[in-house]
Amino acid sequence: MICFLDDNGYIGNLECVYYDDAIAEWPPMDSSVVLLSDSDHNLTSALLPTGAQVRPGDANDYWVSFNHVDSGYSAVTQSGWAETFNSSGRLISRARST
Repeated sequence: MICFLDDNGYIGNLECVYYDDAIAEWPPMDSSVVLLSDSDHNLTSALLPTGAQVRPGDANDYWVSFNHVDSGYSAVTQSGWAETFNSSGRLISRARST
């Protein structure tokens, strides 16, 4: 499963895309976020348009949301942490979500 998030925070191609066969064309990587899930379908990392890969602050946690914001990207983990990354992938803030 592959999901694409554009710079407006929308997942492209009408949500996540399931591919059974190889495809020849992909959205431009310089304007897409690739969301990666584990075998349990938990969102465990994201590849940013800059090429940086980001993960939840706790290696045993996973994100329940991931969005584009003015300062970069924000995510909320299953355990309740709100994390913000800049466009180059540096963690800007991590605080308990309310």
